[in-house]
Amino acid sequence: MLRQGKIPTFNPHWGLGQPFRGNPASLAFYPSNLLYLVLPTITAFNLHFCLHWLLAGLTMALLARRLGLAPPGALMAGLVYFGSGWMLTNLTFYNLITVAAWWPAVMAFALAGGKRGTALAGLCCGMALLGGGPILAALGLVPLLLVAIGRHGWRRGTLTVVAIGALGMALAMPQVIATARVLAFSVRASSLPEVNQAAGFVFQPLRLVEAILPFSLGWHGYPRPYGVWNWEWIERAPYYLSIHSGLVGLWLAVVAARRRWTRSSSRPASGRWRIC
Repeated sequence: MLRQGKIPTFNPHWGLGQPFRGNPASLAFYPSNLLYLVLPTITAFNLHFCLHWLLAGLTMALLARRLGLAPPGALMAGLVYFGSGWMLTNLTFYNLITVAAWWPAVMAFALAGGKRGTALAGLCCGMALLGGGPILAALGLVPLLLVAIGRHGWRRGTLTVVAIGALGMALAMPQVIATARVLAFSVRASSLPEVNQAAGFVFQPLRLVEAILPFSLGWHGYPRPYGVWNWEWIERAPYYLSIHSGLVGLWLAVVAARRRWTRSSSRPASGRWRIC
């Protein structure tokens, strides 16, 4: 259908058939689909991940520069971001990797502000929504609001975010409309998860120990006796949250924040310290 100049509408090969347009996991309107016209399927598929993985590091470095970090600090931010456990986990999701790659750019251009910055942020937001990750993009509104309000104030920052969201929705309108049309009869909208499925996603506070010592409670993906050793305390081990994989970057950020706070508080009001 792509070779015929059409957006694929229906996939007849899975589950007795399912919609292709509007499925957030299909990315029917995303530009990377053009790769399938010129490359073998598996090559185009893998290239989608590789390009967005690299883009994520670049956009995070751009965001770090907008936040005032020096080039070495921005480079470290990019490396930590695309090497983090959360990012590597997103490499298993064809749609979520697009949001993870574009969203730092949305925040960076929002910090710039003005008509040009808002337009570029809206463009990047539209690319993230075309990528089919509406829930992750919605979660991204929280840090977007924080940086926009912190830079431009409550009124201007909020208006900037609203304008970015409107532009992004306008660009992604084909995906938004197609999703709205199929949402009513999708599994996620028409039925609730079973009790045993919902229990598997319950976060148990004891698992926070793994943020300090990885797999201290056992291997979550294996049944006993190779799995979680204290099964009496944790009846059902939830899915892997990639918490401890990002600890190196987290502790570097904490140390940098403490150093910045200490140095800035020791300077006169007229002085200012800037560190990576």
